[in-house]
Amino acid sequence: SSPQLRPTAAGLRLLSDCDFGDHSALGLEITADLDDTDTATAEARDRCVTRLWSEVFAPIDQRLQAAETVREAIRQRQRMANFATSARMDVVSLRKGEVSNSGLKALSGRSSLGPMEEAEARLKDDMQKAAALDEQVL
Repeated sequence: SSPQLRPTAAGLRLLSDCDFGDHSALGLEITADLDDTDTATAEARDRCVTRLWSEVFAPIDQRLQAAETVREAIRQRQRMANFATSARMDVVSLRKGEVSNSGLKALSGRSSLGPMEEAEARLKDDMQKAAALDEQVL
């Protein structure tokens, strides 16, 4: 943060007028020059801040947003993969003739399907969701 030049201009004006106290041309010229410099400095600072935002911070924000989107898709994909693994284990246990502990029939609301069909449908659905998320991430 650079100092404002207007207060300095007032002091210099007083110094330049101390000999005659007549608001000399030199004092007015110094004041005008420092006022112009102060205005130009403020405008340059504003341009720098605007340019810094548009060329540095905005692209960084866009990259961070894209990274967050990818991270969320990866998390969702991991959840779907876990669901698919659970469904795969249910299918395997049903094929072996074991009773599933997952309660698929009780929770699904689809009483027309048997436990095996229900487990296979769940497996297929979870694998399709995971594949869709893989496509989104890659």
